[in-house]
Amino acid sequence: MQLFVARHGQTEWNAQGRVIGRTDIPLTEVGHAQAEGLAERAKQAGIEIIISSPISAVVVLECINVV
Repeated sequence: MQLFVARHGQTEWNAQGRVIGRTDIPLTEVGHAQAEGLAERAKQAGIEIIISSPISAVVVLECINVV
């Protein structure tokens, strides 16, 4: 078994050096591009299951048709 760990893409708060915690802050354009890149890498790695946080910065990855 392999385990891959990824962090969400950039949010406005990340860009400002602020910590998100559990606050639901959407991704920036950079963050969306990062999520798309991660989705492509996940497809190439053959990842079958994604377990994620319910915040929108994370859920966007699942909306890019990774699984």
